[in-house]
Amino acid sequence: MYRGPKPSVVIDTCIWIDLVKGKYEKRMLTILENLVMDYHIKLVVPTQIAHEWNRIKNERILVATDHYLNAAKNTINEALKIAKSSKHTEISAQLELSMTLLKELKPAILQEYTDLSQRIDNLFNSKKTVHINLSEAKKSSLIDDVLMNKEPFFKKDKKKSMGDAVIFFSILEYMDDSNQELYFISSNTEDFGKDQLDINLQEIVDDNFKYYRSLPAAIESLEEWSEEVKAYLQSEEEAEQMRQESDWRNAILTIGNCDDCGAENVPGRYAYISGDLAVLAFCLNCNPFPLN
Repeated sequence: MYRGPKPSVVIDTCIWIDLVKGKYEKRMLTILENLVMDYHIKLVVPTQIAHEWNRIKNERILVATDHYLNAAKNTINEALKIAKSSKHTEISAQLELSMTLLKELKPAILQEYTDLSQRIDNLFNSKKTVHINLSEAKKSSLIDDVLMNKEPFFKKDKKKSMGDAVIFFSILEYMDDSNQELYFISSNTEDFGKDQLDINLQEIVDDNFKYYRSLPAAIESLEEWSEEVKAYLQSEEEAEQMRQESDWRNAILTIGNCDDCGAENVPGRYAYISGDLAVLAFCLNCNPFPLN
């Protein structure tokens, strides 16, 4: 199965931010990098998206870091309350130490989010990425439309309305020149639509325009594009399943029953899982699998 030239993909600023904030699994960015670098897809970046990304990425990295730390602190604090009320002195001391150590982790957490941001920068700056800009003539007519409150780019924030309109119409100009399928991925449902593309925008696009609200949904749809893309995505899915199984095998947990000696409620490891269900477990004495 082959459907012609590789598809173009435009990812809205909000999706790039979601990647940095950890809304999606980290492997989503890795998959995207491989699809671009191996020429499976053509990443297209409107100038407006690049501008928005560069303007807000550092602020969002700090917000993501603080959110991660606050969530961890809240969890520890709740556990600490329970430990103190039940007079578990030793556990309380460990939790208080964890709270102190968490503060020391902030630079490492910040660096992790910064590294994700840098990987996105590298994609933007890749020679394989196509950068597009809206013509001045079209930009002038858009200003008039926004000022006249034409749907769907009508909000109290005229600057944001203009930015979203520039992104959308720069995509349409690009499609007029390229004449190939384009995947547009955006979680900005206010402007572009919730379950499907806004009805006002549907009237001005053709069948080559594909709208997705999430990155995983768009990537899954790309399986239909060619056997090459399908094979890559399936191999990545198999690799992820193997990674998850390895995590299960290496995790020492309290197992309900050892499938070898029959010991109950003892420390052990799961050796095999089927979907989300662990179906084979061994205590540490019987475990036949060495740590990876």
